[in-house]
Amino acid sequence: MIHSNDLVAKDEGTPDAIFEALDAIFHFTADACARVPSDACGGLKCWDDSLHVRWTGERGYANPPAGREGDWVYKAIYETEVQPEPAELVVVVVPANLDTMGMITMHATRKVMPPIGQFAVLDKEGNPCHAVIAVFEK
Repeated sequence: MIHSNDLVAKDEGTPDAIFEALDAIFHFTADACARVPSDACGGLKCWDDSLHVRWTGERGYANPPAGREGDWVYKAIYETEVQPEPAELVVVVVPANLDTMGMITMHATRKVMPPIGQFAVLDKEGNPCHAVIAVFEK
């Protein structure tokens, strides 16, 4: 199953082994950036437009499209810290760089994990870079 967007390997999504390792830690209930129809999400909740729905009580995973990480970082912050009925947690894959978005992510999240396995994403210019895992919790 393709869990999310924009891996260096021809936009194939998060490799299953990496997703499974993260899922074993965080026990996801939703994939906010899935590129498959919602009935093919392997038991996870998937939305057609995850940026415009509430994630109340969910344990979400997001590997956003290159250059749009900010949308999901802001959504993760909103869903875990602002909503009166928050998401339980949201894990967002972000490029490991120190541009403005990277700095916002590092300041906003309570936990940043190094990548698991050989995991790279595309930065906003479309160049491969290492990924880090940002964890937002209520």
